[in-house]
This record gives sequence, C-alpha cells and structure tokens, in this order.
Amino acid sequence: MKLLMYYGYANRANTYIIGPPDGGKAIMIDPGRFEVPLLNLIEGNNYYIDSIILTHSHSSHSKGVSTTLKVYNSKVYAALGKVENVMTQMVSDKERYNISGFDVDFFEIPGHSTDSLVFKIDNLLFTGDIFTSGYLGTPINSFAHTNMQNEIQRRLLSLDGETIVLPGHGPPSTIQAEREINENLYNPLDTVR
Repeated sequence: MKLLMYYGYANRANTYIIGPPDGGKAIMIDPGRFEVPLLNLIEGNNYYIDSIILTHSHSSHSKGVSTTLKVYNSKVYAALGKVENVMTQMVSDKERYNISGFDVDFFEIPGHSTDSLVFKIDNLLFTGDIFTSGYLGTPINSFAHTNMQNEIQRRLLSLDGETIVLPGHGPPSTIQAEREINENLYNPLDTVR
C-alpha cells in the first residue's frame, strides 16, 4: 500500500490517495478541490481513481468530487446519499467494505457535522475534521461536543497507539500522540478527582 498526501492551498485541506505500490486502482479521500497538481500526483504515480471516500460533506472536503468524476469513473462513498449533487454509496457505522482492493472500517462520529465519518485502512485512520494534531474539530453545538468527546475516547483512543491519524487539516499524528498532547480531549479520570 502506498499513501500520497496533497495539501490544497486554496481550501487549506488535505486530500489523500491510497493505492498499490506500483499504480493501478486507487482511493481518493476528501477531494476538496481537484487541481492540476493533484491530477499530476495521481497520474505521476500511475493511479486511476476508482473510488472516493468522504469524511463529511463540507465543501472543503467534497467540492472536488464533481470535477474528479469528469476525469475518472469513480464510485463515491459517504454517510449521506447525495453530496455535491452526486449520488453516493451510503456507508454507516461499524461496517467494513472492500473498496478498490482495501478493507475499510467505518465509524460514525457526529459532532463536527451530522454526517462525520472516520475510517480505518490498515493502520491509517482518516479523521476528517473530528480531530487534528493536538485539537478537536469544531462541534456544531454543546451536545455534539460531548458526544464527539465520548465517541473519540471510547472508539478511537482505544485503538493501537501506533495507528497513524490523518486529519482533514494539518499534519499527521498518532493515536498515542493524541492521548498525550490533545489538549481538547478530556481525561475521564479528571472528572473523578
């Protein structure tokens, strides 16, 4: 497996591509914009975007879907049935799909948006805007904040510490680093003291 990361300057968001080491069918994650340098990255690695997975429907992560579909005949996976006027294959919590030759485990963790998905491929965890290196994503309200906190604690921080966190914005991290430095995550033991 090969992972490529593209940083879109216009929308300040990360787009990821996962494919076999020598090219072939690949998955694109969160195409916020489809720009010429992104196309060059894809084609330069001999990839064909067979699938697109969206962590959520905010335009900084999905606006490039329609342009991508003009270049590649891709299947789009998301928590919603339609994103950017494109019909998607809906996925939901605790499901595993084989997408473009990769096993993908999905977690629904609403909070930043109602359709927020986190998904895991091998030891890579794509978090969208749920959390980034050292910070939580902005929740839609206080209830969403509490729910997001609880779900991250229960379902994500319990993963192996070496799991690589690939956020929608900012640099990569690991689960262990997030346990230690994410200043927005509460420690359940703090509430007992």
